[in-house]
Amino acid sequence: MRKLLTLVGGLVAFFALLIIATYLYLAWAYHGVAKVAARFTPGMTADAVIAALPYDDHYLLRVGPRAMTTPCKDKVGNLYQASEYPAVFPLIGPNQSEGVKLGESAQQLPLQFQNFDALDQYLRERQEWSFLVRAWTVFLQNSDTPNAAAYLRRASAYLALNDLDHAYKDMRGACKLGDKEGCVLAAKIPKDRIAAVEAEEAKVAADTPSCEKPLPSFSVHPGPTEFIAQFETPSSSGASEPKRMSRAEFVETVTREYRNREWMLGFTYFTMTPQHISFSVYMGREGRVQSVGGPHSWD
Repeated sequence: MRKLLTLVGGLVAFFALLIIATYLYLAWAYHGVAKVAARFTPGMTADAVIAALPYDDHYLLRVGPRAMTTPCKDKVGNLYQASEYPAVFPLIGPNQSEGVKLGESAQQLPLQFQNFDALDQYLRERQEWSFLVRAWTVFLQNSDTPNAAAYLRRASAYLALNDLDHAYKDMRGACKLGDKEGCVLAAKIPKDRIAAVEAEEAKVAADTPSCEKPLPSFSVHPGPTEFIAQFETPSSSGASEPKRMSRAEFVETVTREYRNREWMLGFTYFTMTPQHISFSVYMGREGRVQSVGGPHSWD
């Protein structure tokens, strides 16, 4: 019995020391990340921010546009909630070789209506209505010019999903763009449904901003002389091949991509425990640091 108590006591002491050591290690790691975060201060230019990036393998850096927090309206007045913008291109299963090929063609920049139309026919034959909605949403959100035919294609997919409200909005959108078919279809929607949709829209503030075109994001590994970056475009379901670029090239890239837009750099540091430590640097439209968030730890 005495040996058992001694063994239990030893185990308790061991785990207590382990907890204390883990706590001290995480406190040390947190302090180190906080020192890195302190390098970035409000008012710094993008060039200065890039110059201040640490060069080590212990963190993941994501550079991209700031996430929307409020609704926005598209070019025909359709409302997108923050969680709906930007849309992500649907991932077609690898067992559908023809669909994968059509999806890859549709994602080629600049986006082409005929490529999405070919994908539409493939998905429509298989009644993949949710995929159709997402694909056309990506096209509409990333196109410089609104397309009535694209709104009607998406409207038909919404109808197949029994989503009359969204179908009506897209028919109305096509009608606003001068498409007679859109006007005819919108007029066939029951009056009570139209009234309900428009009453809901009336609750939204009149000053709801227009949706800004989705922007690419980057996964970046900074080095002393060059950066390795993978690009992720809003219209794509995956990342590009890694690309090497100099510091000056990277500064030029982010400055060009995010000119007059709000963007951010997200730092995630990995530790020897399940906990990670993160902080973010938020850039304003004028290209200078607005604020720094964190650091904070999470599992």
